[in-house]
Formats: sequence, C-alpha cells, structure tokens
Amino acid sequence: MMMKCALFLGCLVASLLPDSGWAFIGEPAPRLTVAAWAKGGPVEIKPGTNIFVVEIWQTGIKSAHESVLVFSELQKQYRTNGVVVVGICDESVERLNDFLQIEGTNVAYAVAADTNHQTSFAYMRPIAQRGIPYAFIVGTNGTVLWHGWSPYDLVQSLERIVAGQFDLKRAKEIETANYQMQQYVDFLRTGDRRTGATGRTLLANRTNDVVMLCDLAREIVSLPPGLKRDYALADEALTQAEKAATTNLDRIAYVRALWLFESGHPEEGIARGEQALAAAQDSQDKKLIEAGLHRMRERLAADKNRQPAAKPSSGTNAPSGGPGDQAPGIPTKL
Repeated sequence: MMMKCALFLGCLVASLLPDSGWAFIGEPAPRLTVAAWAKGGPVEIKPGTNIFVVEIWQTGIKSAHESVLVFSELQKQYRTNGVVVVGICDESVERLNDFLQIEGTNVAYAVAADTNHQTSFAYMRPIAQRGIPYAFIVGTNGTVLWHGWSPYDLVQSLERIVAGQFDLKRAKEIETANYQMQQYVDFLRTGDRRTGATGRTLLANRTNDVVMLCDLAREIVSLPPGLKRDYALADEALTQAEKAATTNLDRIAYVRALWLFESGHPEEGIARGEQALAAAQDSQDKKLIEAGLHRMRERLAADKNRQPAAKPSSGTNAPSGGPGDQAPGIPTKL
C-alpha cells in the first residue's frame, strides 16, 4: 500500500512539471506583428542595447486607464536606461484610436494595434495564458526574462534587470511554480479528485522557500469567486513562511491579513493589514498594502450594507462569514 501511495505521489509530482519546451523564460521573444502604430514606434524586438516591456491589453478592460498610468510611469522612469515600453492592443485600429482620443495625453509609450491577434497569440500561447492585461520583459539579448500581471512584480523585476542583478535561474523556478499553480486551479475548477493531493505537493515543493510559500497562500486566498479555497493549506504555507523568514516580513504579514479577511475574520484582517502597512519600509510594499486595504474596507462596508437588519423579535444574529466573495487580489492586475 505504501509503495502504491509513493508511486502515485511520484507520478503526481512529475505531472506538475512543465512539458519539455513549455517554459518561455530564456526563450527568444516573438516579433511584433502589428496593423498600425497608433502612438510612437515602430518598435522592433531584437538583441541590442534595449530592454523591452511588452504589454498585451485591450481598451475595454476596466483597468485600461490604470494600465496606461503604470506603463507611462515605467517609460518615463527608465527611458535613460534603454527601456522601451510597448503596448499591443488586441483590438482593431479604430477601437484603439477611439481610446487614445480620451487617454492619449496620458500615454507616454509606444502603442500599436495587433494584426488579427498574431502578436497576442505569439506571446500568450506558449504560457497558456488567456487573461489580460499581461506583460513581458525582454532582455538586451532578445530573450524573455519575466512575464506576469502584477505591477509590483513587474517593477521589482525591471529594477533588478536594469541593475544587472536579475537571477535567470530563479525566474525559471518561479515560472515553473506559477505553471504548477495554474494546474492546481484547473483541477479545482473541474472538481478533479487529484486537487487535494496536488495542493499538498505544491506545499511540499516549496519547503523553506519563503517567497513561494507566501505566494502559494496569496494565490489560494485570491482565487476567483465560486472556487473552494483551501484555507487550511494557505494557513500551513504561511505558517512555514513565517517561521523561516528573515526577509519579506511585510509581504508575509500582509498575506496573513488577506488570509484572515477571506477566511471569515474581516475586521481582524484589516487590523493586521494596518499593522503591516505601518511596518512597511519599501515604497512599493506600501502602495501594494494601501491598495489592498482600501479594497478590503470597501468590501466590508458593502457586505454590511447588504446584510438585512436583524428582526428584534427573532432573537437571531446576522449570518456570519467573510465579507463577500471577491478576493482583494494582491498583487492586483494592472
């Protein structure tokens, strides 16, 4: 029986590893195939002296305005470091031009309309990514060094790349971990019986890795509405991270605040988040925590407004539980 169990877990671990050829980090970046450059450009992704930040986005997403502000600030801040920011709009030239009529003065980087999704597919398909906005960093050697949707991680990675302190090996490890997490979420969505065992394997693979333990807990509590969040697994990951951590203490404390908020203790979660904010030293950490606290307070207030007033004659209390279904989402999408 033990041999069968070991064999099953071994097969499960193997199934969580990317197929040969899946990994995108370290691979040559696809070329940009665009219908028209609406602002700035043209830009050609190629080896040389430039570092490229490529965003795949659409004008119709709710965060389009915030996305413009984030990427414009990146272009202004790192222009002298040879960074070129490019926004590839996965919509028609007409839709993009209509958007620029309103937002054009805020756009401080090159923007183009895709050609029949060719650029979008070239960048997104290798990593099986469907959600946008999504960003990529391409190094001076023309290879993909980072990809993701978190403004926090984008800025942190770009800073390290510009400073020549980027760890490609670590980036590949994180890419693999993210891919495995997506497999776990896919199992969860389909009700696959392997979900529980997969979660335990994810935890085992992250032993003593504080950053990945913290990220695992954050991913679980930030899952979309309707999916069953394994709060016990997230708690165990955070507890391991808290015991092993000597750095990243503020981020761990904030993820613990998220865990409290989502697992039915919203006011305690907000209080813990406020403590994390007061202790945070890094400016990006402070922005991250402030944004998350704002969303938590809004959700708690909305939840209280939705709850029907208790009838005096009933002698019953209002239903208990977490404030709503939508996770505050840290890091957040652009």
